[in-house]
Amino acid sequence: MEDSPFKRFIDLINYDQKTFQYSQNCQKLAEHAKKLEQRIADHSASRAAAARELKQLKQDVDTKELEMRALDTEEQAVRKKLGNVQDQRAYRAMKQEMQTLKEKQNSFEDILISSWKRLDLADRTYRDSQETYEQALEALQRELHTVRDEISSLKETIAAHEVDRQKYLKDLPEEWLEKYARMKTTVSDPVVPVSYDSCSACFTMLPAQDLLALRRRALLQCKGCFRLLYDPVLVGAE
Repeated sequence: MEDSPFKRFIDLINYDQKTFQYSQNCQKLAEHAKKLEQRIADHSASRAAAARELKQLKQDVDTKELEMRALDTEEQAVRKKLGNVQDQRAYRAMKQEMQTLKEKQNSFEDILISSWKRLDLADRTYRDSQETYEQALEALQRELHTVRDEISSLKETIAAHEVDRQKYLKDLPEEWLEKYARMKTTVSDPVVPVSYDSCSACFTMLPAQDLLALRRRALLQCKGCFRLLYDPVLVGAE
């Protein structure tokens, strides 16, 4: 089988298409990895927010318990003074103060109980969701690890392709390579076969003289899309 420049050029095109596909897959995986990283960050941030809320509720309960103890201490002090009061007028004033303190204690006790309930519910919810959180986080991290491994493998394949690509460049006409390089910057398929006497990319019909030139192993530029055209029959005949 003749290893002609024409055949090597078509082989180069096919080889580059594989490399391009690897690069596309690598890019898609990189985008997926970023999304996974964001989901992990959001998942952790949500858990941290729940922990902060729970901590705030505990601090709120602690504060209210201190206030309740302060009211109890004040009530005990007034009660002690009340037992030693001899003056009737002072006694009535202290009784009124005691009544006011009792009302404040009763009202504050309802507030404290409500805070305890909120804390208890938040604490149970946080603890009950811990296993689910850890499982979800572990699953995301596992998936991210797998995706990163795939990206690393693809990058190694692409690097190997770049090295192996050199053998296809041997003795290829500079004109072909220059046109090919220019078209690669604008389209993903800069070299396409002719199909039914027309460009298989933009379907521009080719005149008879161009078809004849293609059958003589020429490469022509499509007048419609400027891609390089070749006769696929010749590739199979090489």
